[in-house]
Amino acid sequence: MEEEMKKKKKWLSSVDLLMIAVIAAIGAVLSSLVINPIVRALNIASPFVSMWPGALHLFAVIMGGLIVRKPGATMFTALLNGLLQMLFGNPSGALCILYGFGNGLGSEIAFSSARYRPKVWITMLASGCGTVTAFFIDLIYWFSDFTFGFKVLYLVDSFFAGSIVCGLISWGVFRALERAGVVNRK
Repeated sequence: MEEEMKKKKKWLSSVDLLMIAVIAAIGAVLSSLVINPIVRALNIASPFVSMWPGALHLFAVIMGGLIVRKPGATMFTALLNGLLQMLFGNPSGALCILYGFGNGLGSEIAFSSARYRPKVWITMLASGCGTVTAFFIDLIYWFSDFTFGFKVLYLVDSFFAGSIVCGLISWGVFRALERAGVVNRK
């Protein structure tokens, strides 16, 4: 009986899927209509500056991982978020799905390596890894003319941007939801 309970908890339930859908939808609206215009405006000055608010594209993905805490939850949140961003009119179009895959891959690896425990350092690590994998797509698609040194600097900067901006904001929102009784740590 106890083994069945452990196996059952590993799968995403219908409540988990609904929670992921809501988080992804809210994140897609915020990314498409609020964060993306800010990032595009700052990108004119420097891609190194625009990545700091751009790291907030990962917010919904990290929240999905923190709240659901099951294998695949982060990746599913990221892919659904990317699809919804495309449908909500993000100028990147179908690239949003690829960015979602990058966000989900890096974050899922970090969360799974820490067994989905809700800790601030795990959240920061997942945010940093998810940002690096997504911004790696930037280097291929948008900034392929960067020299090798600039590419390394770009990825290092993206890790810190994701860890600090997205990681700490996601952790703060998660703790506020936890104190309000919306989510629990178990």
